[in-house]
Amino acid sequence: MKRNILYLAGALLSSAILMLSCSEDLPTYSELTVNKTDIFIQADGQNPKETVNITSGNGNYKLDIADDNIATATIEGNSVIINGLHNGETTITITDWTKHSAVINVKVKEDFELKTDKEEITLFLNDEKKNTALINITSGNGGYKVESSNEQVATAELNDNNQILITALSSDFCDVILTDADGNKTTIKVGVCENYLVLEETVGKVCVVNQTLSVGIISGNDNYSVVSENPEIATAQIVDEGVEISGISKGEANFTITDRMKQTSTFKVKVSGGFDINVTHIDTVYIIKDYDRIQTIPIIDGSGSYEINAGGSIECTLSEDKSEFILKGIDSKMARNQKITIKDLIFDETREISVDWVDYDFYNDYGIARYYIAGEYVKITDSDFQDDSANGRVRIRVGTGRTFAIGTKGKVKNGYLVGFSNETGYEPGVKDPNNLVLAKITATGADGAVSKITELEIVKRKIEEGRGADDGQYWIKFKEEGRDEWSYIVTWL
Repeated sequence: MKRNILYLAGALLSSAILMLSCSEDLPTYSELTVNKTDIFIQADGQNPKETVNITSGNGNYKLDIADDNIATATIEGNSVIINGLHNGETTITITDWTKHSAVINVKVKEDFELKTDKEEITLFLNDEKKNTALINITSGNGGYKVESSNEQVATAELNDNNQILITALSSDFCDVILTDADGNKTTIKVGVCENYLVLEETVGKVCVVNQTLSVGIISGNDNYSVVSENPEIATAQIVDEGVEISGISKGEANFTITDRMKQTSTFKVKVSGGFDINVTHIDTVYIIKDYDRIQTIPIIDGSGSYEINAGGSIECTLSEDKSEFILKGIDSKMARNQKITIKDLIFDETREISVDWVDYDFYNDYGIARYYIAGEYVKITDSDFQDDSANGRVRIRVGTGRTFAIGTKGKVKNGYLVGFSNETGYEPGVKDPNNLVLAKITATGADGAVSKITELEIVKRKIEEGRGADDGQYWIKFKEEGRDEWSYIVTWL
């Protein structure tokens, strides 16, 4: 028994010695600690970085950043370099190879300029669509507050979308002040109008030199003022809730009117001395074909508003800039002794221009004469009066075939003859002599189709100076039986 006890004691002693020897070989590990666990970085400052030192740890460090949109970090030896990027909060976890770790709490701040999408607004009490306004906050630092400098004029409040709702209550001015969490402030200027500034229409209005013209104020907000940008042409003043313009000299003047709520309206007025053109007579208004050649009547002075009557053969229009009248003969509507009447509707003054001829420009365009019968044109180079005693008439020879039948005096081929009685003859100014006919001459020189005509006129055509010799042109005008339009012949003797 005694021997067993000794063995047991020896075994225990040996075990203790062995355990003591093993504990001396085990390594020891440090906790991972840092000198700062909470940091703040001003992202838009001069140095948006912060350094955190690892005060104890076991090396081979790794970083885990919860949100690298807010901050980034790198390891440099036993230091963690943290770079702040954008507003917000995140964490950075440092872990060593022994799985010991430490957490750094990071808060990043950016200072944003406080801005809104509008700095000034105008509201209208009597317009349901414009008696409120929504203002967007385009940048800032959160924690917004808004107030009105005069809630009797307009109120201001923030909605759920961080927009400022401004509501008009009475006509005047006030400020809406927006403040953010950093104490930054911005101001929105608010004007509340009772009415829009509306003036009487001035298009077509003309002021006469040394006279006055009134332009009415239809609506606005009182306390009006007006400024002329061209006082050498016209001045203006407010008279009885309207604008009184005084004409000084011919021209065009611009004006700006302003009301109590700083609303403005601009308008212009022409100042004129009356209706004046320097043309009273035109020899020929030409029917222009195939190219753009026009005749004009310059307007020396006038209102710009006119009534024009040029008859059925002349087209007379006002130019786009209202500086001249444009004339053009109407195709197929040759005429003589026409009249253009132009009335200035503002000045109630009328001018008349007489026109001798409405015709094609045969000298320049064709070099020949022409006739017009029943809507058809034929160019001719010669014509003549002819004795047609057998039929009791004198006739005028026109047409494309002007050769006389051999041995037959007074006959033509392939032309037209205007015939009238030998007894009565043709007397200028007498429009309906007896036995007045239009005869088609055949290729043999015989009369073909004959039709009665009325209202015959034969007038010697005036040749304008510089446009050729006076070689005996005559203007022949008549109506064919059963037709309302005029037929014309220009012929040479």
